[in-house]
Amino acid sequence: MFFRGKRGKPEDRRRTARVEGPALAAFYWTGGVSTPCRVCNVCRHGAYIETDQEWYAGTVLHVVLEPHAEANKIFGLWARVVHTGAHGMGMEFKLMGRDEELAFNLFLDMALRGNGAP
Repeated sequence: MFFRGKRGKPEDRRRTARVEGPALAAFYWTGGVSTPCRVCNVCRHGAYIETDQEWYAGTVLHVVLEPHAEANKIFGLWARVVHTGAHGMGMEFKLMGRDEELAFNLFLDMALRGNGAP
């Protein structure tokens, strides 16, 4: 999400840096059969998902993340659309409690290690 700073330049309001191009696919329900969407970048607080679907900022979706290398390991969580772009949408994850946060952190660490990320 961006806002205009004192000099009129957009400032990045992300809480942590995102990892570019992880080997993750995202699925969400649109009323039909879910198809995988490419996760362009991800961090513990959100992701940018490439999609041709147009969602309004503020829309809450249940997203299932799946590493390409570990198709049997998935993680589902709620996410809120914070902005849309020409090729997709930026989402903020809405983790429900400390247990879900710890489980997601373990999942993301596993997924990123499988992608060769540090």
